[in-house]
Amino acid sequence: MLSQAISQRSLSISEELTAETVQLKTVKELLDFVQIGHLWILAKIVNLKLKNNWSYLVCIKCHKSVEEIAKNTFHCKKCGRDYQIATHRYRIQTKAMDDTGIVSLFLWDNEAITLIEKFASELKDCPLEIFDSPYECSYPIELDVLLDRIIMFRVNVKQENIESRDRVYEVAKISDDEELINQYKKSTKEDVFTEVYFNVEEGSDAKKNFVYDNEKISPKNMYISKRGRPKSEGPISEVTDDVDQLSSNKAKKVIKKEKNP
Repeated sequence: MLSQAISQRSLSISEELTAETVQLKTVKELLDFVQIGHLWILAKIVNLKLKNNWSYLVCIKCHKSVEEIAKNTFHCKKCGRDYQIATHRYRIQTKAMDDTGIVSLFLWDNEAITLIEKFASELKDCPLEIFDSPYECSYPIELDVLLDRIIMFRVNVKQENIESRDRVYEVAKISDDEELINQYKKSTKEDVFTEVYFNVEEGSDAKKNFVYDNEKISPKNMYISKRGRPKSEGPISEVTDDVDQLSSNKAKKVIKKEKNP
């Protein structure tokens, strides 16, 4: 049943692209797009930007976000009442790129579940990947399955993306169907999906287009080869960074998260 559902979903995406009801664009074309609506892009997830966490708490009744007002007490504004428990949902900010540029994308619960194949609540007590560097954040190691994935993203272009130049776009739908991806990958430069493209030489102008603000870098050298994270002394620009400030030799370890008594 799952394979049939994936096939039907991919068919509808293919029909949508063929009819051009929603167009397939490059990352650069997405960033330059000034109309409210939806676009498809084909890109690889190369970073997880986790400084703002990877999940949020929702009401067990209406599934809207809740506020933890005390230990084990959660207030839902929509329901107008307090609950003793809440559940987790995904909210993962990623970096995805093609041969034209890089963009920040928000994966919400449905899309993240499709790729991770686990609910956010299942990851709450899973082993964490911890970095010795203070510039790294901890996260469940299961999130690593997102890295290096080539995905079709249906991106929602909102007014704030246009007016305030907010470069974080929400993802409305995804597909990781291999046949569909291969069909549309032919129209892109193949080297965007190889390691060679990401080995940016020192002094290259291309290095200015990457962001390193407390992000998880792909473990397969698919981003900047043999580079670390910057010691940031302030806000990092969404477009340019001083790559020369990057640190190196960061050791990481996996620990078991201790449950609260």
